[in-house]
Amino acid sequence: MRHLLISAAFAALTAGLAAAADTRFSSVVEDLPLMDGLVETAAAPFETAQGRIVRIEAEGAAAPASVRRYYEDALPALGWTRVGSDDLRFRRGGEALEIRLGGGAPLRVTFVITPVAATASP
Repeated sequence: MRHLLISAAFAALTAGLAAAADTRFSSVVEDLPLMDGLVETAAAPFETAQGRIVRIEAEGAAAPASVRRYYEDALPALGWTRVGSDDLRFRRGGEALEIRLGGGAPLRVTFVITPVAATASP
């Protein structure tokens, strides 16, 4: 049974890597995929004593619902766990990722990565 689980996990990882071969990624976060139709427009990464803080902006002709579905599906394969069910918030290791969708055309998508300790809300 254990061998079967390991084989299934390996198959899922291999399929994910094959799909990722066609995926574009952020210029500053090597494992943050950019959905087709989105173009990175700004990036501000810096390091703190607690960890990295990164703000990436992208925009494109995409529907908010499509962006939401894409990241809900893509990020768990990269080790991110969804936090909550309404917002696009994820955790991986000691980092939190929040994806914000801005209205208008083109759609503006902002990715913010912070150390988990820095994400505490008042």
